Amino acid sequence: MLEMGFALIILFCGLYILYAAIQMKNDRKINTSVGRTPKNVGRKVCDVDSYIKALYPRMIALALFSIGISFWFFMSDQIEEAFGAVFDNVAEAILVALYLIGLVVYTNGIKKLEDRYCER
Repeated sequence: MLEMGFALIILFCGLYILYAAIQMKNDRKINTSVGRTPKNVGRKVCDVDSYIKALYPRMIALALFSIGISFWFFMSDQIEEAFGAVFDNVAEAILVALYLIGLVVYTNGIKKLEDRYCER
């Protein structure tokens, strides 16, 4: 049952990031909740189009990765029956670690983009 909770949270995060990325690309406005770090929200982005062009693939990759991990957790019972509980538990632990690493890489990428495209 705990896997379903993780799956729903990660799926919601992935769908929100996907929605925000598509909305940001269509509106040409930066969504401050997923496209900026709190430290730099007050800084103005000089070249919005280039910033969005650089940020969009990162957001899509994180969203698809989140959705993929959530489907793994949804299929947890079938995977456990097919391969065993040990494999399933180890795979889930690795996926959670990879997801956390992905969030760190995403945040670090945003910081680098802000340094490149924001005024100082």
